[in-house]
Amino acid sequence: MILAVLLVLETPLQAGTDQSRQTLSTGIASTQNVSIRGASSQSRYVRDLTRSNWDAATSFQALAGRDPVDIEVRWTGTEERYSGVFFPVDGTVRTLIQGSSSQWQNFINLVAPLNGRFLDVEVGYFGSTKRYSAIFLEDGDNYSFALRTTNTEGQFQAWLDQYLREGRAIVDFEAYTEPDGDFRLAGVWVNDPNQPRTVLHYHIEAADISDLLRPLAGRLIDFERYWSPLHDEWRYAVITAMYPSGEWGHFRWMTSSELDDRHAQIADSNTHLTDIESWASGGTVYYGGVWGDGSKSLLEVDAIPTDLDPQTLSSDLSTLLTNFEASNQGTIGLWAKNLRTGQTLSWRAAEPFYLASSTKVAVHIRFWQEIQAGRLTLNQMLPYTNCANCRDDWFNGTAGRGFPGFNANNFGQSFSLQRFDRAMMEVSDNAATNGLVDDPGVGVSWDPVNLNEWLSGIPGVGRGWWPVTSIHDVDRTIMWQGQVVRFPDDTSFFTVPGWALEALFRDGGDTYGDVAAWLGNPASLPRWNSNEGHARYYAMGLNSATPRAFGRLLEGLWFGDYLDAETTRDAITSMTEFRPLGARLPSHIAVWAKGGVKGGASDPVSDTSLFEVGPDAISVGVFTKDNVRGAGTIRSSFTGPIGLEVAEALFADLQPDVSQSGFLPSEVFAGRDLGVAVRVVNTGGGHSASNFDVDFYASADTTISTSDFPIVTVRVPSIPSGESTVANNISAFPDTIPPGTYHIGFIVDSSNATIRGEVGEFSESNNIGIVPDARLEVILDPEPVFSDGFESTPG
Repeated sequence: MILAVLLVLETPLQAGTDQSRQTLSTGIASTQNVSIRGASSQSRYVRDLTRSNWDAATSFQALAGRDPVDIEVRWTGTEERYSGVFFPVDGTVRTLIQGSSSQWQNFINLVAPLNGRFLDVEVGYFGSTKRYSAIFLEDGDNYSFALRTTNTEGQFQAWLDQYLREGRAIVDFEAYTEPDGDFRLAGVWVNDPNQPRTVLHYHIEAADISDLLRPLAGRLIDFERYWSPLHDEWRYAVITAMYPSGEWGHFRWMTSSELDDRHAQIADSNTHLTDIESWASGGTVYYGGVWGDGSKSLLEVDAIPTDLDPQTLSSDLSTLLTNFEASNQGTIGLWAKNLRTGQTLSWRAAEPFYLASSTKVAVHIRFWQEIQAGRLTLNQMLPYTNCANCRDDWFNGTAGRGFPGFNANNFGQSFSLQRFDRAMMEVSDNAATNGLVDDPGVGVSWDPVNLNEWLSGIPGVGRGWWPVTSIHDVDRTIMWQGQVVRFPDDTSFFTVPGWALEALFRDGGDTYGDVAAWLGNPASLPRWNSNEGHARYYAMGLNSATPRAFGRLLEGLWFGDYLDAETTRDAITSMTEFRPLGARLPSHIAVWAKGGVKGGASDPVSDTSLFEVGPDAISVGVFTKDNVRGAGTIRSSFTGPIGLEVAEALFADLQPDVSQSGFLPSEVFAGRDLGVAVRVVNTGGGHSASNFDVDFYASADTTISTSDFPIVTVRVPSIPSGESTVANNISAFPDTIPPGTYHIGFIVDSSNATIRGEVGEFSESNNIGIVPDARLEVILDPEPVFSDGFESTPG
């Protein structure tokens, strides 16, 4: 699907200013302050109405089947003025318009027991009176929601973190100042099983918006402008959503006529105005608007299906997980699935975890899609930097990752895209990731269907992912979050390009002078606090996913949902990073891995893998968060044992039960019937493949191997976990075995000696057995007895 992005941005401003506006064509304004153009759109909007005119417009739109889905109230200094968006929705819309505190509490009590969700909330002071407006949709769905309207900065951050963990998506944000000067924040969160994941950026400056509103950051659903006493200037907030398709756009600093013109240009049968913001400056009322294909909190993506065959965690695995959380004062998440049998294991599988460098798996898959489509080629060249003495474009301050990664010695050189992908997946090189994600010519987030729109559109996957960004964006956002409250007067780090910040972020100093040069060599550089920046960043949800959603991404890769068979195999076998999850597995199990560690306020760890043996594969991810300090240096000590337990729990493990084996008779010759039998037990947690062979052998010694004399091969049906079946046969003894005394032995699934057998087993060392305390005597055929038909008669 080709995505048309109608994205027009305000001209970037210097930090701290908010005075210019986008130059737009001017048309005929609606004299009634009601939208009259873009008539093919289902949405209608009103702007800057008195209360009586708002009520009249609401009644009029109701006759046309439209209800309010967004409301904006502006205080002129003497009266309230109303703008809003109307849209046809299924269900009953309940509204509160400029209610008092007691009316607000009554409204909360009214809607709390109803099945539905808030679409919009407005709260602030109008004159000296605090007023609340809200729109609630009762639609028969049992959605939980959360609403917070009186938060300090610290309280709001705590709610962001808690609701992120609970899977709620923020759909509306408000900020206001109380008469005593205290700053307050408000938000609306919903927990719709089909609601796309969202991310809030707030306290951003006008210049920052231009850098956020790229396709990579997600789809804009909410825009707010507010006065921040902390920064002593107007600031902005935007909410972006993981949404897979459709047209959308955002404009701001529009006059009323410019808003009408813009709506006429953009709105059509599937693109509508969804969010409106208004403010006055210099005697003129200006507007900001967001367009999309549905009301901002009514967008939906496919829900993640429930696990069909969940398994109970073994006591050993449960102990590993609980002990980790107790000893590290953190949390750990797990989801694993045998991709053939459908059996799953989970622990906090629906909670979001920061992915660190495991996000590179999504970039890797998207890159191979572009290769398969022919838009990119493996030998296509990309400059690491543009000159021998400069750091741009993709410089990343972390050195020492080794070949095929990049470092300062590579300044001025170009490399193939295959080298960039190898560096990203083999040594987790961050500079390589920056190039593959951000480059406007060959990056995977600049094509018509960008990285996050593709990711959010994968059925059963997208609902559990938050936007994925380049490493530049990660580092820059962390630095910005570390200064926005602690050092509010400093220049926003969003004004500095990512490559220039890398040395400052990773080495602690402006090693090459790039930041100073970019900012005009100020007397001092902007300050930031690393721990606070990381903590606030993690609460945003960027580069996060639930363990189940990440595992399903790997599942889709394994089954060829994204690539053809050959390219799928290339993409999987390119995942050859250090394999901590598979560190303790038997060597016959192939491990395709990608993990990561992130520092700062904690050391979240992510390790993801595909375990492969025979026709079986396991998709597995282990993720940590909170106070997991130092965990990154001991990954194998806790992810390795977890990986071992997962493999034992989800792979089959066939072995013969020699106590229930035998043969009859004990003496045979060629052509005589011999009966053989052995019970085969599946001691593993996974179900065996549909059929497999048990080969019986005669051996002169007690070591059974395929070089011994074969007697017969018995085909055995699938054995579920923990069950057994008897492999038995009665047939003529072969004439290829010479006379002698033999042990009778058996090899279960002997074709698996090449690893690619019919059954994917946890262990290949327990498939051989021998009938105990018995020998088989093979003799020559007895001499035949002949008669000539005469009898001897006494004379």
